[in-house]
This record gives sequence, C-alpha cells and structure tokens, in this order.
Amino acid sequence: MPFTGSHETLGLDVTWMTAEGRYGAYGLGEDKESYKRSKVDWDKVDWSKLQDDCFARNKLRFPPASTKFDNPAERIRFGFRNDSHIPEVRQWHEFNQTQRTALVIRAWRGYNYTPEDMYHLRSLMTESSLRSGGEYQVILLVDMRESEENIFASPEAYQLGLEHAGIPPELRSIAVLWDEHLLKSWYPGVPEHRYVETKQDTYSLKSPSCRIADVIVPPWNANLLFLV
Repeated sequence: MPFTGSHETLGLDVTWMTAEGRYGAYGLGEDKESYKRSKVDWDKVDWSKLQDDCFARNKLRFPPASTKFDNPAERIRFGFRNDSHIPEVRQWHEFNQTQRTALVIRAWRGYNYTPEDMYHLRSLMTESSLRSGGEYQVILLVDMRESEENIFASPEAYQLGLEHAGIPPELRSIAVLWDEHLLKSWYPGVPEHRYVETKQDTYSLKSPSCRIADVIVPPWNANLLFLV
C-alpha cells in the first residue's frame, strides 16, 4: 500500500484487511481462545534453513554466481582484518549478477523485540524470501554496542555473543554480529568506531510518519532499520 499517492496511478487495487487477517498467520492473536489457525512453536523455527531450502529448490532459476547464505551462526561472516583474506579491489562491472537481493535489518544488543516486530519480521521473510522462491534473503545485522566481549576472539565467544545479544531464538540463525573491535581492525586510521546517532537517523528511525513502505520499516515501531 502506498503511503501517499494514487492507487489508480500505481495500478494497485484498493484493498482493506484487518490486523488479524494480515498478521494472524504470523502469531497475532494466538494467545486467544478464538484463534482458529494452527499454532506454531516459533522458537523452533529456523528461518535461515527455510530461506536456504527455498533458494536450493529454485536454484535453476538463478545464474551460476548465486549461492545460498549459510547460517551465520555456523559460518561466521566477519573476521579481523589480519585474520581475513582481503580480495583484490574490483570494479562493479566485474561482479557477476546473482539476481538476489539482501534485505538487511539493523538491530542492536539488548533491543526489545516486541510481538509486533516479530509479526512483521515473520511476514517479511515469508512474503519476500519464501514467496519469491529465493529472490530475497532477509538478514539481521546486530550491533553489539556497549559490550566488553570480544565476540571475534573465537567461535565460542561468538556463540556467547549470540546468547547475550537478546536475539529471539527464531532469529538467531539469520543474525550477523559486529562490534567496535571488528571496526577497529578494519579501519585503524579512524579514531571513532562507535555508532553515533545523527539527527537524520533519529528522524528516519523513530518517526512513524516517515516510513517508506511496510517492507522497509514496520508501521508500528520504526526502531528497527531496514536497508535494501
């Protein structure tokens, strides 16, 4: 649904849906006796595997350069500069097309994931990644702000970071952690590595009136930042 503008000009049908009709399948109202849908044990849902399995089933639709996004909890995506293989600088035209798009959701250690956040995230993964047959991959990028842990010291330390970050169990398999230690190793010449909120961020993240679309920012809570 467009935030402003004409449905007719955009070629969209004018439709209306109740909150239960929109998010009932994703957990809204499942604590009520009137809930008639099958209940899901969300803590046991592995969104990384679901997205990877969906891509695998549709792999023939994509170019050879397309690959699955392995569970970041099992295959750590980032590492210190000295421990990483840094490829040669390449030009954009040298990269092969994958025809896949990452939907990166930014959060931070200790973020309070409300029930409404979870309804929206579940719908986002289902309706973008799974419904498209793997054209989209939803990733949760978590800032371990104000943490003294060095999560990249070892795989065990990284797993502890996942536990201490306060990420709901069903989202841990799509979560990628980063912290100040990592940025210091990548950018040693930069004096400040902490995230600093700007006036623009404050407006764009916390003002419900400035949302772009439901797929980018949840309509009820704009603390989660969606990057496309």
